[in-house]
Amino acid sequence: MNEEKKEFICKKCGACCRHLNLDPDSEFLDRGDGVCKYFDQSTNLCTIYEFRPDICRTDKMFKRYKNKMTWNQFIDLNYKACEELAEMEKAIEYRKQYPDKKHYDDIFDKDEPITKEEINMIDDSSKDTV
Repeated sequence: MNEEKKEFICKKCGACCRHLNLDPDSEFLDRGDGVCKYFDQSTNLCTIYEFRPDICRTDKMFKRYKNKMTWNQFIDLNYKACEELAEMEKAIEYRKQYPDKKHYDDIFDKDEPITKEEINMIDDSSKDTV
């Protein structure tokens, strides 16, 4: 039974380009703060996309893992990594907005009503992940 080969479709969110410090193999691209030196923060795109290194290419990186997993498993892991990076970035943003809160549920005190601004913030952040 031949399984249809999945395609990796990048969401162009830039999360992987903003967290190079999580992967020692991409250290050479780090501008010193975990962000890729070729990442354009205004567009969330790579300024050297056509000439990007192998570490930034799913097809080239799969060669490292082809004896350990199938292409589709590799693509699924890439999507999972994207989701985890997005969740991590969301958590970082919450920490910036609410530095004295330890958990997401702590953001909204049970005794105080949720303000319209807080509802809008939640609505706006959920649009980014869709």
